[in-house]
Amino acid sequence: FFTFEEKFNGGELIGHINIDENEQEELLRYRQGKLTLRRGDGMLYMREFPYSVNYQKQIDIEFGDLNGDGIKEIFVFPSESSNKPIKVYNRFGVLLKEWRPFGADYRGGYSLDLGNFGENKRIIVSAKDGRSKFVQFFTNKFEPLNRFDAYSAGADNVEVAAGNLDGVGADEIITASIVNSNPIIKTFNIRGEQRTRFKAFSTLLGFRPKVGVKTTDVNFDGKEDIVITTEGAGF
Repeated sequence: FFTFEEKFNGGELIGHINIDENEQEELLRYRQGKLTLRRGDGMLYMREFPYSVNYQKQIDIEFGDLNGDGIKEIFVFPSESSNKPIKVYNRFGVLLKEWRPFGADYRGGYSLDLGNFGENKRIIVSAKDGRSKFVQFFTNKFEPLNRFDAYSAGADNVEVAAGNLDGVGADEIITASIVNSNPIIKTFNIRGEQRTRFKAFSTLLGFRPKVGVKTTDVNFDGKEDIVITTEGAGF
């Protein structure tokens, strides 16, 4: 999760992430085009400008262990309309992959997460282009697999997350979108079969806030919980 902290400047993305599963969390910061990752003792792991110092559009960052070595890779991607690719780095800032999952002509943003489905790691991506409502699966080698439509026409951009909500077996896929001004959350299995659907909160009449979705084990019961984020009016 990214947070605001008093000791850092406003407008920074701040994240505390255990990249290598040791006892110390790393500190990741993104501001004005610059991405840095520091070890728990302050040692600098990486300093990169994924899309140049002049890039002003919003980005997002996700983490996941693609190859099962116990060390997470870092996914950087535009979260709004852009012609930039998804970039994948290791913790030392080495660029492992520049990736355009929907082709070179795609000009939208992305929502992305990684999930565990049995022995298989999957990359889950949705297209934030104002039109698409699908969720697409890829292998850990970036090869395309199946996709399914998460919402019908009239929904806004689709946000995706993955997490083991029941603590048993494979992860579930969680989606979020605004439908008729309502933030609608859905959960699916890997086959795209819907399991649950609910409205996250009430909104002011006619207002369409932005909505995001993440997963984390809030109460440490071994089951991941759905966390909804929003920009706008709700109660």
